[in-house]
Amino acid sequence: MDGKNLPSKSGIAGITTDLLRLLFPGFFDDTPVHSSELKVSTATLMDSVWDRLEDEIYKSLEYAPPRDVKKKELRPDGAEFHGRLPG
Repeated sequence: MDGKNLPSKSGIAGITTDLLRLLFPGFFDDTPVHSSELKVSTATLMDSVWDRLEDEIYKSLEYAPPRDVKKKELRPDGAEFHGRLPG
């Protein structure tokens, strides 16, 4: 199988870890998070997860593209799917 077109196992693991960090702020962090920094650090982490998740969705779509979707439309479709996620 062409590994470059598959989602990254380490990328997915990192996203999963960061989702846990979002669910349980401070618990999975290496350094303590002060409550005054929580809103900004959460927003920053959400943006990071959002961007990385979009990349992994794109890889999945590229590996097994939906019928009737041209290759150049995969990135916008990944963003569209990703945009339908709650957030």
